[in-house]
Amino acid sequence: MRGLSAYLFGAVFIALFVAGCGALPTPGNIDPVTRDGGYQLTQRTMRDDSEAPTHADRDPYDIAHDAIPFAARARETLGRCRPHEKYAHYPLLPPQRAHGRLWNGDLIRVTVGTDKLLSGTFEIEADGALHLPHLRSLRAEGRSPKALAQDLRRALIADGLYRAPLPAVAIDALERGAVRVHVAGAVFEPGTVEIIARAPEDRDQVRQDAAGDAAHRFGLTAALRAAAGLRPDAELENILVRRDGQVRRVDLTDALHDGAFHDPMLQTGDEVHVPSLGCFQPGLARPTVATRKGIKVHLSNLITPANSNAQAAIDDDVREMVYGTRLLQALVRMNCVGGVQATNAPRMAVLISRNPITGETEVVERAIEDLVRRSSRDSHDPVLMSGDAIACYDSTVTNARDVARSFIELLAPVPVVRGL
Repeated sequence: MRGLSAYLFGAVFIALFVAGCGALPTPGNIDPVTRDGGYQLTQRTMRDDSEAPTHADRDPYDIAHDAIPFAARARETLGRCRPHEKYAHYPLLPPQRAHGRLWNGDLIRVTVGTDKLLSGTFEIEADGALHLPHLRSLRAEGRSPKALAQDLRRALIADGLYRAPLPAVAIDALERGAVRVHVAGAVFEPGTVEIIARAPEDRDQVRQDAAGDAAHRFGLTAALRAAAGLRPDAELENILVRRDGQVRRVDLTDALHDGAFHDPMLQTGDEVHVPSLGCFQPGLARPTVATRKGIKVHLSNLITPANSNAQAAIDDDVREMVYGTRLLQALVRMNCVGGVQATNAPRMAVLISRNPITGETEVVERAIEDLVRRSSRDSHDPVLMSGDAIACYDSTVTNARDVARSFIELLAPVPVVRGL
């Protein structure tokens, strides 16, 4: 009986040991993360050296074993992202230097000669009208300051407050209220966005009394930032703006080079559509005037020697990362790289990301030490997107050690039970 028990315990130990050392199957994806699959080319499967193809059989897109400079790989990716010719017939949206149409919430200054009753600073009401004392309501929503001033002149005579010739009548736009536009297409958070005017702490008396409002606060890039920024598959050459039933296009290519570019002022009711090229552009995966500044990433590092996320130094500060951070950089911040080389180095990492084009979740597995040491690491090191999740798995050595520890803990109560 004692020999049978020892045999059973030995069999269980061997089974647990083998299970702990066994490799997990490679994560499957509906859209295969291979040469042309996945949102990023860097999500392609990493080949072992034994699987490397010969020079004659090598796929031109498979650069896993080629030490190609990063700039060349970026040009290769951009070479596959061609703008859509179907948008070329739309005319460019011209620069707009005037204030544009007034909308509810806009702050204006009305001047009617020396009339202190009718002159002053007024706000366009929620109903879109300008309400002046002893005068009919004037529709201001959708009107330019110049057109509204003409309406005011006619109303002063029609309501019998003045006779011709009229004193000087002028309307100056001081500060725009919130501008509401709809943003769709290749942005991270499409929908109706609100571009807010200056915050109270940004106002001063000089600016409050000055006519005009800086257009850049209500430009196209401000709307794109309000929609969480452009995605890396966005087409910069042909961003479409629909206004009053007419479609115009804007080219924001120069915005990525930190140079001068045309950033047209938007108006309430505009509709912005950002076409998708269907491919990942590395140059857009970084902070710019039209992309996001930071991202939030979900992290799990429940590995030895850290037995909890708290001990692994994963907190709110760590989850905040600069947009453009790569997987390998995040793994270092998670304490997944380094440690005792013999036992902790052969770790695995899993990246869980969502393809914004297809909406499918893509899971990518990486051997961390292999990613660190191969020269073509940049070809397999994806850029992190907001909402991505990263998990680290322990090495096979520590897996086997923990299996043996668990087996010993199971055997510990046996003498006690036998004594009872």
